[in-house]
Amino acid sequence: ESDESDEEEANNTKPAEGTNQFDPMIDTLLLEEEKSTLENKFKSVEDLKNKANELLKTGLYEKAIPEYQKGLNILNNIKLSGVASDTETDLSNRKAVLFNNIGYCYMQMDQPDSVVNYTSKVFELQNVSTDTLVKAYLRRGTIKFLPLFSFPQSSCLWKIG
Repeated sequence: ESDESDEEEANNTKPAEGTNQFDPMIDTLLLEEEKSTLENKFKSVEDLKNKANELLKTGLYEKAIPEYQKGLNILNNIKLSGVASDTETDLSNRKAVLFNNIGYCYMQMDQPDSVVNYTSKVFELQNVSTDTLVKAYLRRGTIKFLPLFSFPQSSCLWKIG
């Protein structure tokens, strides 16, 4: 009787997700394939970011934004499980850069609500680099305080009477 229950228990035992109890080499191959896929996705995102940066440099902000958003869509669809924390940090930083760049575009287009929206997304991410956070704060600050320094050309504040 105990032989049957042991046999049933053995049949019901499943390997941990992402592992193969029969051949550890399969796990290694799967991890290499996932790493390669991740690297390809990161390369695609980098290409989109570079294309958007070129559009941004020429003042084509409205055309740059969709390119950055395509990159974000790729990054948002990456599912990380059992990866090193530096990969998670890398993913967060890549997202943060794209959010910041979109915020910059909206800042140049004088759309403060969108700047706040995208810089807020930077702050929601974990382990974002200090440089990237500083850029997000600067963009938000620029949008918030710029109207204080904008005067109509006819303003008499700078005229000596």
